[in-house]
Amino acid sequence: MTDAEAKLGTCPNLEKIIRSNFLPQLVALMNELPALQPLFPKLLQLRLVVDANRVQGELRWRLRKRRNSTNRSSLHEAIDAGVVVLFVPLYVKWEIEKHYGDIAVDTGTTVPQVKQEWALFQKHLCFHAPKIQPSPTENYADIGDFPYLATWMELDTQAIYTLDPHLAAMGAPVVSVLIDTHLRDYARASTVQIAVGLGSSFSLIVGGEFLQMVYRLLVRCIRTVRQLPPALQIALAAGCVISVAHPKSRAKLREGRNAFKNSDAVLALCDAIVDFGAQAAESAQKARESYACLQAVVPTRQKRPLFLHARSVCTAAGSVLSLGELERLIRHGGYVTKSKTFRQYLRRVLRSDESFVEVKHEHWAIRVAANRG
Repeated sequence: MTDAEAKLGTCPNLEKIIRSNFLPQLVALMNELPALQPLFPKLLQLRLVVDANRVQGELRWRLRKRRNSTNRSSLHEAIDAGVVVLFVPLYVKWEIEKHYGDIAVDTGTTVPQVKQEWALFQKHLCFHAPKIQPSPTENYADIGDFPYLATWMELDTQAIYTLDPHLAAMGAPVVSVLIDTHLRDYARASTVQIAVGLGSSFSLIVGGEFLQMVYRLLVRCIRTVRQLPPALQIALAAGCVISVAHPKSRAKLREGRNAFKNSDAVLALCDAIVDFGAQAAESAQKARESYACLQAVVPTRQKRPLFLHARSVCTAAGSVLSLGELERLIRHGGYVTKSKTFRQYLRRVLRSDESFVEVKHEHWAIRVAANRG
């Protein structure tokens, strides 16, 4: 290995450097460049209701298998990336607390440790207090699962993430297979795609600015030369011609060009660029494959009223949102409209639904005081 190769090294794995938890920041940066948005892939965002058993599975992994407190499960990483938003009815809090002792015994930990881990993880869940109550005239496969069904009905969520067959029997769309790794792989690959796209876009912008700067510099130099006395202009032109025409000067220029072209640093840099491009292409393929796997098992998104989209966004945010930010998040969550007066329509919907409160002018929040754990 040459000194240049040792300094540059091979191109490191992009997914290890550009972790998926950078995805929200990259999306925010992408939103600041609306003219370039057609160049980027349209990102998937799943909104799912998750049951207590899946939450318990996450807690048990964190307590029993995690060796480093900074490590994240595939599901946790996908949540941080914004690829999936998980909603749970408030009932889940009671369900987890009821099993503190069982979880501690099964994971070889203590109840205080379980409480601490639950307090940390529930910050990544969006809690909802459903208002719909079971109908006395209906027969339910398991009445205890009704809060999940009600949460799905009251929010714009695509399905219920559960392995429990009762919810499917009650007519709810469910994801009944584990999709955590597909969500994580999609998030990682999409992060690389957007990072490369943003880098290329900035290169084009910077390249255009650089060319304009060079052009302005050349024009200024030509104007300056024209202002010189004719004798000095001739002397400069003669010097340029002689430096190119002189055999020794030409030989020196040729040697310098060949030395640069064949230098170890340039060769190593070319190898790194090729490796970088291959990894970017591999990430694009992995994103497509993960997306296809998710499409195969996640029920097709149903067309839902706008107020359900708004409820989901406000519940997930857990804070006051401006009308503009609310509109952006609703669109990002999958709501499609070509209306030129969408914001005015959204304002009317918010004012007509008692679930929302206008905290101050053009700033809205869900009326329930506590949305998160």
